[in-house]
Amino acid sequence: GFNIDDFAANINRSDTDFVAWNFRAAPKFFDIQTWTGTDGQRRILNHNLTTTPGFIICKSCSQSGTQWYIYHKDLGLDRYLSFTTSGAADSTGSWNSITDTTWGVGTTANLNAAGREHVAYLFADEPGLIKCGSYDPTGGVPYSVNVGFKPQWILIKSSSDNSTDWILSDDKRPGGLFAELPNKESTTQYVEYTETGFNIISGNASSYKEGSTFIYVAIAAPTVRNLTQEEVNATKLLF
Repeated sequence: GFNIDDFAANINRSDTDFVAWNFRAAPKFFDIQTWTGTDGQRRILNHNLTTTPGFIICKSCSQSGTQWYIYHKDLGLDRYLSFTTSGAADSTGSWNSITDTTWGVGTTANLNAAGREHVAYLFADEPGLIKCGSYDPTGGVPYSVNVGFKPQWILIKSSSDNSTDWILSDDKRPGGLFAELPNKESTTQYVEYTETGFNIISGNASSYKEGSTFIYVAIAAPTVRNLTQEEVNATKLLF
């Protein structure tokens, strides 16, 4: 867990509800990398996912006024999104060398400025655990998206349209939050969780619009199953 020490008015007011999401750093799921910028040029960095990242969130943490740069595998190396704006994906030359051991920033994404400290949050794309995908909806709502598991956390953004929100949803709250806005939770329910993915149930253009493309990240809910005899035997050795 974590302790809340400062910023009481922002994250610990007595009359306000809060939500927090915790991601465990582990191979094939989540990794955090930090680096100091050198010259503003292309740069290759290492990671510990042991699989190719599907989603990367980057930010300078030492320089005010800098924006978020976000990679998604379905956008490719030449486009990025940002929590700083509600715009569509843009800019060539944003990324390079996204592999199972390395990832790199290009010249468009300002993530290697000399002397600046940076942080990156890298998410895998691993069957049964985390899915980084996209959908092009048709046929109206509800619109079903199959990710191969029951999610507990979903992030959605239109990659083709400007003025659309980042929708943050989890299975503990019916409404949605917006990653790029300071707004309180929306009363609109954008998604409905299913055993194999999620349904888009709102016709809002931030989650459903025919002719548009939406990227998403879905993280699986914990599964409950019976232990095998081998696992039972291994557990006995702990006591």
